[in-house]
Amino acid sequence: MKKYLAIICAAMLCVCCLALAACGGGSGSASGSGSASASSSSATVADQAVGDWKLAAAETQGITVAGDFSALLGTSDSMTLTINKDGTGSMVYGSQSGDFTWEASDKSITMKPVKQESSSSSASASASSTTGAGGIFDTTSSDGSAQTLEATIEDGALIIAVDRDGQKISMIFTPDGTYDKAVVIDMNKATDITSEADLVGTWNLTGLNMMGITMYGSPSDLAQAMGSNADMSLTFEQGGKGNMGGSEFTWTADSKGAAITVSGQSLPLKKLGDNIVMDFTAAYGMEMVMAFAK
Repeated sequence: MKKYLAIICAAMLCVCCLALAACGGGSGSASGSGSASASSSSATVADQAVGDWKLAAAETQGITVAGDFSALLGTSDSMTLTINKDGTGSMVYGSQSGDFTWEASDKSITMKPVKQESSSSSASASASSTTGAGGIFDTTSSDGSAQTLEATIEDGALIIAVDRDGQKISMIFTPDGTYDKAVVIDMNKATDITSEADLVGTWNLTGLNMMGITMYGSPSDLAQAMGSNADMSLTFEQGGKGNMGGSEFTWTADSKGAAITVSGQSLPLKKLGDNIVMDFTAAYGMEMVMAFAK
């Protein structure tokens, strides 16, 4: 059971860190204020882009991660992006920040890092260096120049495509830091399971919510992220026995609801749409809910 949880937690951290690595490093200062313009058919891309944005989600390798990234990674601030009307901008994440300039076309804006001079007296350190927007531009092109990035506006969200070591990542920013297209695993909307027929069979992990972050994708994509040999299935057998990632458990389902018992811990089971959800929160003292689908 602990191994099962360790694999899942490690995978979530890996995906989150992969996304945030695209925005690490750099130095500079934030500037500008205001709120993002509302998307409308008459507004230009530039009009829609100007304002303050917060990281709401990231997509990579078929997996979407959404929620409060700062809570999971132990920081007090979320990642923010400021796009000023005068063609300048800045990105801030914790103590890291950086500045950029931008230009708009009909369908996107191009973001380019600002080169800053080092204050060091040494000759090598005094050469100009590209810090980029919070390090998001650290990847260099074949000619040694910093990589520029394209951002698009889709349904009120600003989306930046990043390529890190062959991994394509879409960073999704919104004015309030929430993404309405993201799946939310909400136990408040879950209902009781009172029949064994609703459980018997094999279910595969499709998502989890941990400490305010939801990670979800197809069972195959999640299994790939967690390791090709990872068994993320949950099997309920007739008679109240089952198996979860190699760990045996017992289970019940009656008029009072459903639960499994594994390693001495009782974990509630509920139904959420076509999925079943298993709540680890009370057992492990932190928010942890897993969703499974047949």
